[in-house]
Formats: sequence, C-alpha cells, structure tokens
Amino acid sequence: MKYLLLSNLLFLSCSSFAQTFSLSGTVLDSADQTGLTGAYIVLSPVSGEKQQATVTNAEGSFIFEKLLPGGYQLAITFLGYKSLE
Repeated sequence: MKYLLLSNLLFLSCSSFAQTFSLSGTVLDSADQTGLTGAYIVLSPVSGEKQQATVTNAEGSFIFEKLLPGGYQLAITFLGYKSLE
C-alpha cells in the first residue's frame, strides 16, 4: 500500500499584530518523494468550530491562512493512498 509523507507541516508563522497563524506543508509520495497534486486536506479545530479544506497544488504544497490560536486536527486523503490523520 502506498503511504503519504507530510513534510514541512510544522512551518507555522505568526503575525505579532493580528494574532493569526498560517499552516503550510507538502504532501509527498513516501517511495519517491514526489509531490502529490490534488491531495485533499482538511483542518478541523478541536474546539468544534468550522473546519477548513483545500487541495494541494502541482508541487504537493498547501497552506491554511488566518488561523486562530488553538489546537487543530489535520487529515489528508488521496486516491490510492492510505489516509493520514
């Protein structure tokens, strides 16, 4: 079975004025380290607030912006690969 590899996930940036954060990362094939285009990413706040979703770009990268401080759960799915949560 193929596996997803998430790199650069913990690249977290903070604006000292707005108190919002960004979360970015890259979804890679674990075998050959190529970026997976179109992987579905869901970011769910543990507080139960509205979740956000995006898909990876041509290089397998994604970004969530204007996040409030708090805990989040990240889920990644891609056809033919084991889901990662």
